[in-house]
Order: sequence, then C-alpha cells, then structure tokens
Amino acid sequence: MKKSDVLMYAALVVIAGILVYSIAGLFANESAAGASIAAENKAVPSAGNAFEPVLTGTTGQGDVAIELVPKGIQEGKFIVQIEANTHSVNLGQFNLKEITTLEYNGKLLNPESAPTLSGHHSSGTLVFGVGEEITSFTIKINGIPKIEERVFEWR
Repeated sequence: MKKSDVLMYAALVVIAGILVYSIAGLFANESAAGASIAAENKAVPSAGNAFEPVLTGTTGQGDVAIELVPKGIQEGKFIVQIEANTHSVNLGQFNLKEITTLEYNGKLLNPESAPTLSGHHSSGTLVFGVGEEITSFTIKINGIPKIEERVFEWR
C-alpha cells in the first residue's frame, strides 16, 4: 500500500470521527434544550394542584386552536400561558385584554396584561391580579372564530 493511500484513509477516518462526534453532540444539545423547554412549560402547582393544559378549536379553515396552561400564582398574580395557532385567521384583530375573562370565587376579572396576537401563530402570558390562591376557575375568550365563546375550566 502506498504512503498516499494510507494518508487518504487516515484522513477519511478522522473526518468520519469528527462527523460522528458532531452529530452526537447535536442530538445531545437538542435533548437538553427539549428538557429545558419542557421544565419551563410545566405547570406550577397552586394550592397543591398542577393545572393541565386545555385546548379549544383546531387549525382547520376559519378556526383557531387556543391552548391555555395555568402556571399558578406569582406575587399575587395568576399566570396563564396562551398559544394561538391557525392557518386561515389573522390573529392581529383580537385584543385579549378585552375579550378574555377569569371567573373564580364569584369574581370576574379581565387580564392586567396579555400578549398582542399577530399573524397565524402567537403565544405569551395572560396575567390576572387575583391576590389570592385559586384552585377552581373558568377562563372565557369571546369572539375568536369558529367558537364564539371559548370556555376553559379547571375544577
């Protein structure tokens, strides 16, 4: 075997090793990022309860899929993660501060802050000033197609 052939095979082995190492590192980083995102999005217990996500609607023609995930109480504020996804409705026309209400213990509140929806995929945080722990509540969002009144309940 010629010296040039040995060098060529050695170079190929080194390149293959670098490629395998790079791919393994890429998957390890995606795994760690996924775990980090999952931990960040996990519901925070409020009064001992972890709240499950609730989804209404679809991404079908003229409809919007909206998912709410209550995160719990932080400094007297009730935090709720919202995701809105659609393929056919412009979300920018809806003001969540005006069309969203939280009902609990006989009280009715609009959010103190809410994300500005835009385009076809939006997410953010709804913040309600409750000042107390709540375990049973309803959130309603009105006027987003195809469901005129979306009702999200946790009991």
